[in-house]
Parts: sequence; structure tokens; C-alpha cells
Amino acid sequence: MLRSVFSEFYLMFGLLFTISMGRRYVFENANKSRRYTILAIMSIILMGLEMTSILMLGRVDTDLVIYNRIINFLGFLLSPVFIFLLLMFSLHSNEKYTFHKKLLTIPLLFNTLLSILSLKTGWVFLVDANNHYSRGPLFSAPFFICAFYYLLFIIISVKNRDNYDRGDLGALLIIITVPVLSIVLQIAFLDSIVIWNSAAISLILYYVFLRELQFTHDIQTDVKNRAAFEKEMLQCIKHKKSASIISFDVNNLKQTNDIFGHKAGDELLFEAAQEIKKSFDNIGFTFRVGGDEFCVICEEIPIMIAEHALSNLDKLLITVNKTRYNKLEIAYGYAYYDTNGEESIYAVYSTADKLMYIHKAKIKGAKSTITEE
Repeated sequence: MLRSVFSEFYLMFGLLFTISMGRRYVFENANKSRRYTILAIMSIILMGLEMTSILMLGRVDTDLVIYNRIINFLGFLLSPVFIFLLLMFSLHSNEKYTFHKKLLTIPLLFNTLLSILSLKTGWVFLVDANNHYSRGPLFSAPFFICAFYYLLFIIISVKNRDNYDRGDLGALLIIITVPVLSIVLQIAFLDSIVIWNSAAISLILYYVFLRELQFTHDIQTDVKNRAAFEKEMLQCIKHKKSASIISFDVNNLKQTNDIFGHKAGDELLFEAAQEIKKSFDNIGFTFRVGGDEFCVICEEIPIMIAEHALSNLDKLLITVNKTRYNKLEIAYGYAYYDTNGEESIYAVYSTADKLMYIHKAKIKGAKSTITEE
């Protein structure tokens, strides 16, 4: 028992350390750092409650009854909240799940009501007048709610697999699997208390994972960086994968910086990256390969599908520019890398880049014609 308490104490210290480091060195963006901090703090609270509950086991003391009840109440109340927040954070940027988010609060509200009522009824837990703790008939309800939320989290993570390369995806799956194994272990050995320990271990591993992602992530635009681009090109060669390659350039960045300031220029780059990423969602990876240059690699995607994504991008830009004072213009060119062809993937990228500059010149020519008229 004491061994479990000490192990949780060390894990709490580890989480506090990662929180401190996360505040000093932000992850890919401030929101991601904030979300990690919230989960880590909640994990520390839950482990603290579990440690206190363990220390109270077997102590016959009427003065401790009220404290024991409150500790168990908070534990059963907050456990599904932790998993719920984990799920919500995985859905935060996806507008199509807005309605589903509201529906997903129903099990959480049910658990809250059940936990409150258990203080009087003992439906989930019971702490009697002698400070003896026992499980209630609905003890499994919070567990099943947690399992439901975590299953949804795994499904969403799998659906978002295109946001990670092969190595990153493998590491993420290992992190996700650790709590699942701990649940199986705790079911097999009822006396073991390992669920929140494993959650803390997963969070610490996730911290390391986020730090690793920074080496391949462009913080300013929230897409992959040049190093990740070079790695992806080599992966296409190594695994003999054909790909549609699209080169992009953001027009008028210098003009935006000069007239509206560098903050407006940074916002222009960020919005360009997000519109490109949105247009090629689920079919390709978006990279920032230079100051105002981006590239999308669509593995095993025919050029016609890439053209359709570019058409969607053009429509998005028309919509976006209706409310912008400095217009967002993106020039592009594309080419197809065929593993059975004679050109290397770098030659194909060069072709796409040249076609992008031709498109850029056409846009400027069209604007000049309009100005003259």
C-alpha cells in the first residue's frame, strides 16, 4: 500500500516538473501547452485523492468519515471529467463535432448527479459511520462512462492519423495503449491500484512526444516544417510511393509587412497555411518550406484529386477575402511523381515550383490589367 503511495508521489513530482517546463518552453502553440497543463494538474489532483483514500483504508475513526466521503465523492466525480477533457481537446479544432460535444456532456452530467446522490444513498460508494469504505451497486457506472469517453478518444486519434508521420503515429498509439493495459491489469488483480499511475505515465510520455514534434513543426504557422518535408520526400523514395506534389507561394507578404506591420504579415502566413491545410485535409501533408513558401505532398493520390483540392482552396480564398482588408493570395503549381517514371521526386518538386512562379506571374499580370482598365 505504502509502495503505491510513494510511486504516485514520484509521478506527481514528474508531472509538476513537466508543467514547469511546459510553461517555460511552449509546445507547438500556447493552446496545446495550456491543455497539457490542465490535464496534468487534474491528474495530480486525482492521484492526490487516491493517495489519501489509500491512507484512510482500515482506519476506524469517526472523525475521518466526512473527509473520506468527500475524497471518494471528488474521485468519482472528477475521473470522467479528466477523460472528457482529453476527448474535448482532441475535438477542439473540428467544427463538425460541435453538436456532438453537447451530446457528450450528458454522461458527464449523469455521473455528476450519481456522485452527489451517492453521498446519501451509497449507490456508487459507501463510507459508513465507522469510516469503512465499500463499493455500491452502481460502482461500475463512472468506470463505463470513462471507458466510453476513452474509446471515443482512441477513435478520434485514429481518424486524425494523417496529422502524424509513421513514427509519430506509432509513439502516440503506445501512449494511448498504456492506460488500457492498466485497466486490464486492475480488472485482473482487484487489489492493484494502477489506473491513475498509468495516466500520469502516459501524460509524461505525451510531454516527451510533444517536445519531439517540435523538431518537425513550424510554430508560427502550425504546420510541419522544412525538416519534416525533407524526411517525407525520403520516405516516398524509400517506400516507392507515388505522390502529387503542390508548391505554394503567398503573394504580397512584403507589401503587407510594410503597410500593415509584421504582425499582419505573420497573421497572413498563418491563415495561408491553415487554408492550404484545410483544403488538403485527409489527403496530404502540409509543410512550410521557406519564408512564404509551402508545399503539400499527397502520397498515392492522383493528380485529379489534388486539382479538386486546389479548386476548394480557390473557393475558400474567395470567401476569406470578403472580410479581409489585405487580401490573401496564394500562387500554386503542381506535378505528379511517378515511381515508375524517369524523373526523381526532387525534379518533380522543382517542376511544381516553376509552375507555381508561372501562376504567380499570371496573378500579377491579371491585377495589372485590371488596374490599367
